[in-house]
Formats: sequence, C-alpha cells, structure tokens
Amino acid sequence: MAFGIKSLIKSAAFAGLNEFLGRGRDGGYAKPNRFEIMIIPPSGVRGTGSAGTANPYVAIFNTLSGDGTLRNTIFNCESFSFPGKNLSSAPDTNLYGPEKEVVNGENFGDITSTFYCSSDLREKRFFNAWQALATSSVDGGFALGYYDDYVGRIQISQLDEKDDRTYTCTLIDCFPKTVADLALNQAQATDIQKVSITWTYRYWIQDGDEPGAQVTTRIADAIKNTVTRNITSRIPSVLRRL
Repeated sequence: MAFGIKSLIKSAAFAGLNEFLGRGRDGGYAKPNRFEIMIIPPSGVRGTGSAGTANPYVAIFNTLSGDGTLRNTIFNCESFSFPGKNLSSAPDTNLYGPEKEVVNGENFGDITSTFYCSSDLREKRFFNAWQALATSSVDGGFALGYYDDYVGRIQISQLDEKDDRTYTCTLIDCFPKTVADLALNQAQATDIQKVSITWTYRYWIQDGDEPGAQVTTRIADAIKNTVTRNITSRIPSVLRRL
C-alpha cells in the first residue's frame, strides 16, 4: 500500500511539472515585450482657443498625423503600460455595529511611456504639436483649446508568439500631459535618444466592454492576420527560418 501511495504522489508531481513546462512551451504566459500600441489622435477640428484665437498648430499636427510621422512614432514605442484602477471608498456610518467600506468612485493614474527618437526628432515634434492643441502661445496669448479637440485614444494590446492580440484595452480621452526634457551629453555614440511621455486620460475600457468593440476588434484582427500571412507567404522559406 505504501508503495502504491508513493507512486501515485510521484506520478501526480510529474504530471503537474509536465503541465507547467507545457504551458511555457505553448506560449501560455504573457511576455512584456510582446505588445503593440495604436494611437488614435484628436481631430483639433475647431482650431481656435477659448478666446477665439486661431491655433496654427492644428495644421502642423494634422500634417504630422498624415505624413508618416504618427506611424513612425507608433513603431518607435519602446515601453508602455497597461493601466490600473483604484477604487476610492469611505466608511458607511449609517449602519449599527462595525463599519464597512463602500465604494464611492474610481481613480485612474497617469501612464509613462518612452519612444525612440529619429534623427530629426519627429516623435518629439508630434507630441509637442499635440500639446499645442490644448494650449499654444499664439501672439503671446496662451489661449486654451477645447477639450474635445485635444483628447484622443490609445489602444494597448498584448500579443502572443504569433503576433495575435490576446488582450486589448483603450485609454479614453487621453493626451500627453508631460513631454519630458531630452538630455544631451557626451555619451557613447551608440546610445539612442529617447523621449518620455506621461499620459493622462479620463478612464479606460478593455476589449468587449464597449458596444460593438468586440466585433470591431475581431474584424481588425482578421484583417491584420490576413495581411501578415500574405506578407509571410512571399518571404523565401530560408529567410523565414532565420
């Protein structure tokens, strides 16, 4: 009987170990370097500040959004973060006996990201122009823009080993709150300049939370996967194995 129990325990241990190792081989764990972002910029449609002053940065931002700068900025994202959430609560004093905490709201913290900079610093130009939609020094007036004209959206997705999206969340009404300074020094010539961006946003949703979002995500994933397969099929098999 003792031998049977020992064998049973050993078999269960090996089964658990094999299952654990199998998850790793099958890509069962999310990896921080498997991600992509999609920046959906604001429209800046009014192009005027709160005092009615025309904002010349609207045209600049629209140009940077359509001349490849936006796409290049997305590709040069080095780091981003999935947002968290904090529930604010307060004691419920309308009850007899021990107090209990009740939720009275939710808070969302800022997110910091980093982007590699091209030689002409086009990424920094893009974020500077985005900030200028909110406030710009036109004729020394520093007029404030309209909220809906400078807030956009950012989609952050977790990818698996096949570059398929496994999880996506979207920052709603976001904008670059802080564009950090760029330090200049006599470092090694191989160092790459990076710009740090702090994002603020109103709230975030995950895939499937918004009506129609899940269908839209599936359609986008299907298109992306089809394009990827078409491109891959044209690559020689020798190169695909590299």
